Amino acid sequence: MAIRSFRPTLILAILQLNAWAQGGMPYCVMEDPDTNAYAFCRLDAATGVLTTIAPLAGVTAFVAPDKTAFNAVSGSYHFAGLAGGVAHYYTIDVANGIVSNDVPMPQGLVGTRYHQGEQRIYALQETGNTYALVTFDPTTATVVQVGAVPNMTAYVAATSVLDEVRGRYSFVALYNGNFHLRTYAIADASLIADAPFDDPLTALAFDCQDSTIYALWEDGMDYKFEKLFTNGNHLTVSVLNGVTPGLVAGSTSMSSDGVYTYRGFDANNAFAVISIEVASGTVVHNSPTLDNAVGFEEPNWCPGVPQVVRGIGRTEELTIHPQPACDMLRIRSASPMDRITVHSLTGQRMLEIVGPIRPDREVEVDLSGTSPGYYILRTWTQDGGVNALGFVRVAGE
Repeated sequence: MAIRSFRPTLILAILQLNAWAQGGMPYCVMEDPDTNAYAFCRLDAATGVLTTIAPLAGVTAFVAPDKTAFNAVSGSYHFAGLAGGVAHYYTIDVANGIVSNDVPMPQGLVGTRYHQGEQRIYALQETGNTYALVTFDPTTATVVQVGAVPNMTAYVAATSVLDEVRGRYSFVALYNGNFHLRTYAIADASLIADAPFDDPLTALAFDCQDSTIYALWEDGMDYKFEKLFTNGNHLTVSVLNGVTPGLVAGSTSMSSDGVYTYRGFDANNAFAVISIEVASGTVVHNSPTLDNAVGFEEPNWCPGVPQVVRGIGRTEELTIHPQPACDMLRIRSASPMDRITVHSLTGQRMLEIVGPIRPDREVEVDLSGTSPGYYILRTWTQDGGVNALGFVRVAGE
């Protein structure tokens, strides 16, 4: 609903705003080899330094890298872990490492990928010998089947990607002893593409800036950075210099600013964290690292994704305009608001305004001193609703 006439307006300034994305800074989970205790961490690919954000009390094991996901809207990291022999699905606030939600982990879920616009996870679920494309709500553990995925005997780990703009979920499946690159529509699980997949490409990641899947390929003695297409073809972007072929499972991430990061091996065959600029295929970081962190996830917001305002407990009408914004962003809620925050995609809180703010009042946020990029707006209403929307800040003329 476009609003053309205002009542008295609140002017808010956003301070301390940093760059909208910082590639090569994945969130992850680490096990201390001396104590077997787990912690939520962040790894800096530029230096190889791992920073512990918070310990994960009660976690006794990390369960499969194909069960992690990152919610850029709420700034939340999701992963599956064991506690007392029971599988849990955890939600962690990346700003402070606090476990904000803990639900039973559904059986057979793999390939979890967060849809930022819809605020839910897409995944594959194996039940017996059959597979289905499903959605998963990590706050309630609710699984809803989108549709069956027939003619499949196994899922190949670390191959699922989600194209939020076009609404497609792709992965590598094994069927009758042959590998297939499959692509399904997330709306109804209809098959879009099914191509032979003979090359041993691994660590698939999706860059929504150019709607392309990227992967690593061991070609003889070379390690190559590849573009992968849904017809099964792939194109070499670059031969990776200064690295030895090899990948540590569960250590791949893609950032919003087009940086692909993985844990592999440097030229001396020592553990290293390596970042690649996807546009050129250039290795921008190659840093030694000795930790055992896995489950890499980075803030990855796709411009152009249709937004669905989803509330915690209930959903309220929330209007922001213009979109994209330049010097000013205007906000209006259908219900009285108690609080407004703006976050960067890395989870850093840039602004917090405490109400009350009446529903007949439009709030103006001054963006003139900020950098272009993607941000997350959240509002808290007086009846307990929480809403979130992404917005884009563009440079002025």
